[in-house]
Amino acid sequence: MAKNLKTQLTELRELHESGLLTDADYQKQKDALLAASVGSSKEADAAAVKEDSAPPPARPQSLDSTPPPPSVYGIAIVVMSALSFVCGGFLLSLPALIMSRIGQSKINAWESASGAKHPEAGMVKAGFWISVINLIFFMLLLCFYFILFVVAILSEL
Repeated sequence: MAKNLKTQLTELRELHESGLLTDADYQKQKDALLAASVGSSKEADAAAVKEDSAPPPARPQSLDSTPPPPSVYGIAIVVMSALSFVCGGFLLSLPALIMSRIGQSKINAWESASGAKHPEAGMVKAGFWISVINLIFFMLLLCFYFILFVVAILSEL
């Protein structure tokens, strides 16, 4: 009976930790199991219950849903992407693209751990798309110059 009770309490605790049972339901079912257990193994069962009903470990502070400290990472990506149109071309656009992918992976990890939306997610995404657009314009410009070069060579022949 003691092993059966311990197994039942362990299964009950696992259901509670996985979120399938509320605190009230968990306590009610645990009390019902303890009330049903009678006999000489009552002290052993109580010790097993104490061991099994320990509160779950506290969540680390880093996984809390409080917003992260503000940083300039998202701003730097947007500034680099915007400056790439004016004075950098792909020399600023490629690093901004790489930084935005790294930033997006960090933001995704933080959002999945905390369950909250990261405040810089929009800026990082905007910087990524600005960089992509600039790279497309740069490639089109290179194609245009290549065609002009070929036309100039062929016209001299």
